[in-house]
Amino acid sequence: MPNTTDKNLDSDYILERLERIGGLGHWRYEFESGWLFWSRGVYEIHGLDPSQYKPDLESAVKCYVPEDREHVQACVERAIKNGENYTFECRIQHPDNTVRTVVSQGEIELDDDGKKVAIFGTINDITELREYETRFQLAALGSTSIMWDWDIVNDEVYWTGRILELLGYNNAEEMPSNSLTFFKNLVHPDDHLKLKNAFGDHFAHRAPFHIEIRLQKNDGNYAWFSARAHAHWDSEGRATRISGSLTDVHDLKMMETKLKRSNEDLNQFASIAAHDLQQPLRAISGFLSLLKEKYHEELDDSAQTYIDHAVTSAENMSELVKDLLEYSRIETEEIHYKLCDTEELVADITRSMEHIFKSEKFTINAENLPQIVCDPLKIQRVFYNLIENAIKYRGNDDPIITVIAQQQDNADWLFKIKDNGIGIDKSKQEDVFKMFTRLHKKEDYEGTGVGLAICKKVIDLHLGQIWIESKAGQGTTFAFIIPQPLNQQF
Repeated sequence: MPNTTDKNLDSDYILERLERIGGLGHWRYEFESGWLFWSRGVYEIHGLDPSQYKPDLESAVKCYVPEDREHVQACVERAIKNGENYTFECRIQHPDNTVRTVVSQGEIELDDDGKKVAIFGTINDITELREYETRFQLAALGSTSIMWDWDIVNDEVYWTGRILELLGYNNAEEMPSNSLTFFKNLVHPDDHLKLKNAFGDHFAHRAPFHIEIRLQKNDGNYAWFSARAHAHWDSEGRATRISGSLTDVHDLKMMETKLKRSNEDLNQFASIAAHDLQQPLRAISGFLSLLKEKYHEELDDSAQTYIDHAVTSAENMSELVKDLLEYSRIETEEIHYKLCDTEELVADITRSMEHIFKSEKFTINAENLPQIVCDPLKIQRVFYNLIENAIKYRGNDDPIITVIAQQQDNADWLFKIKDNGIGIDKSKQEDVFKMFTRLHKKEDYEGTGVGLAICKKVIDLHLGQIWIESKAGQGTTFAFIIPQPLNQQF
């Protein structure tokens, strides 16, 4: 057993150590003698040396900044007169003019006869806490958001930030103070379930908390807000509090809705227009062919040439309309993910190309291509367009096309389609995926300028990337990445 006089067990030593660690001090003022006692912690909080300063009530009050002295004096006098305990927060000024924020508490001591004999009190330096709170308040006010904190255990909600500007409430006291009034008075009824599920997923699985909900403003109207938050869990894994922000995204949401509606209308128009244009174009081409066939003997060479040009133009227009129709459908159709064998897919395209380009001599090399998760029909269109592009823009030699794939460290697949064609000048490579972009004269190479735009749209819809590697006269490589986050589901 250790000696009870050991300083590690001495009560005075323990008290002094606790005060130093906690930024605390205690004091006692006797009414009859006017004697004021300060512990070492009180001296340290006041920035005073015990050997050079002997405290008394009057000088102790003068340690506070001038603006706070009257309040301190009133609290002490009221306690002495009425026997009331007190708590106040004020600022102490050190001899070097450093200002510290403190909380002082006092209670009246009574003798056996119930007579007031002294005040015993504590003082706590909370300067760092108040500075942190001030920085937080300034950060909240300087942001474009409302900050909130939910004490889950006691079901108390606290607010700060741009409450007036964003919701129309004058101060935090007007805001819901618990979760029930928060849901009842602030959250749009249609968003209750979404918000509850977000809280549940975050508390139970620690999933990221980020949702968009509608909140009722002070004028009764609802506005869209982006809510982000993060909880604190205790040692047993239970969420005890959660803090977050609310950012006004109403204008952005309205613009997004308007833009979506506009895009839907535009895509619908493009689809209908492209579909309805096919029939008159076929009719024009058909009637011109009949005209040439029936009146062949009566038409001179110039008329025959004009009719041929008109038929060709109608056919080109029909191809362009078909490509536009396909592009608009890609935009509106959903992605249907399936497990796709890309080697088999490229083999099908090769057979198709051999049928279409009967007079062309070309080689397509593809080996060890993987199975991936994608929309097979859309990805097939990407391979088809890129391989057709390689055959079309051939050089002096017969086209040799190589299709390879490489799995990345994150499990995504990188595909490359290489050719030995005419290549693309570096200055023009950024434009190849734009709609209607043609790098060559129409007389030299056929095409609508939509095929590569379709490829980019498909890859974008798969959340991938597509780019080009090429030099003029040295062939072209089209590369694209298909992300594979869904592989585990198949």
